[in-house]
Amino acid sequence: DLYNNSDYRKSIYIKKLFANYGSVTFTDLYLVNKYPDNPLLKQTSGTSSTYMHRPKVFRIAEIYLIAAEAAYKNNDQTNAKIYLDRLRAARGIGRVTYTDLWAEIQNERNRELAFEGFRMADIKRWNLGVVRGTPQNLNAIVSDPADQYHQLNIPAANYKMVWPLPPSDILYERGRANWQQNPGW
Repeated sequence: DLYNNSDYRKSIYIKKLFANYGSVTFTDLYLVNKYPDNPLLKQTSGTSSTYMHRPKVFRIAEIYLIAAEAAYKNNDQTNAKIYLDRLRAARGIGRVTYTDLWAEIQNERNRELAFEGFRMADIKRWNLGVVRGTPQNLNAIVSDPADQYHQLNIPAANYKMVWPLPPSDILYERGRANWQQNPGW
């Protein structure tokens, strides 16, 4: 829902496809389709997506988002808007009037960097928790117990927002460093 209809990413990143879940096929689910295939990496000639690709680790879009966030945090809203508008123009959206510039910078990061592994670092940096959205079809996901799946919400201060150190790493460092397990684990 973060994408408006003029944003071309909406039709590229998410497609209405089918999914098999056990013996049931769901034909009306919106699924991630951001990087469906790189034909050069396919080892068979089948038409099914393999999701094998070579993602770009460093993109100009990410740099504009970093610059917008940094400018905003430096109380330079003028440049934050300039960087954000440049990215939005390249995505076919154009300039807008920002009622909440900080929220729009966060939303643009969500739209542009969706499914690329940035989300956890972003919510930790912004001191936000994990809040699950409403599932599009409860029958197509694991949903029991609900409080551990689709209704799982984790506040920013929860110990689970920092992963545990592997016990083998703590053991390996014994005698050289005084590593302690992260609190709560």
